[in-house]
Amino acid sequence: MTSRCSLVLLALALLLFGCIAGCLSYSFGAVAYDGDELKVQVFNSGEPREVVLQATIFRTEQFSQTEVYKKAEYKFLEQGENEYRIPIDLEPGTYKIYLYVMIDGDRAATEIRDIEIQA
Repeated sequence: MTSRCSLVLLALALLLFGCIAGCLSYSFGAVAYDGDELKVQVFNSGEPREVVLQATIFRTEQFSQTEVYKKAEYKFLEQGENEYRIPIDLEPGTYKIYLYVMIDGDRAATEIRDIEIQA
């Protein structure tokens, strides 16, 4: 096989990989607290699949943060919009929420959100 043919095959393989990798896309939408649970929208633009959803919540005060919640759970995400609910009692204050979608131990999506809980 000539080197030119090898380069063409390599380019086609990379293009195919890019198309396949682009089909698996996860993102986060609205994050809202309603008094006894945190509701997180998770979007799946690919095929329905079991993933690990992890949420870590830190309370932030002045220049420090304290972890108040951390959990990873297997969840089945349908194609389109999904809602993930976290039962938790948050005191008034500011919080930083780290959200992850993981597949086979690799992060497929990560997002950090700041929320403020009013008294």
